[in-house]
Amino acid sequence: PQAKMTYSGPDVGVGSRASWDGGKQLGTGSATIVESIPNEKVAMKLEYVKPMGMNQDSEYLVKSSGGQSTVTW
Repeated sequence: PQAKMTYSGPDVGVGSRASWDGGKQLGTGSATIVESIPNEKVAMKLEYVKPMGMNQDSEYLVKSSGGQSTVTW
């Protein structure tokens, strides 16, 4: 609940960025959308600053079938 969130870049799609500073429990970092295919895929670059520096790539894949969607991370 004490986390401070900020958002920058476009409202949707590539370049949208969420940054957080959550103290000891959540740490500090950001997630930036680097690829977006509507209803199919969102790829993000995660950058962690505190408590330790680390970068990570993440993808969310969406597959729709019969009125349902399955999201794979």
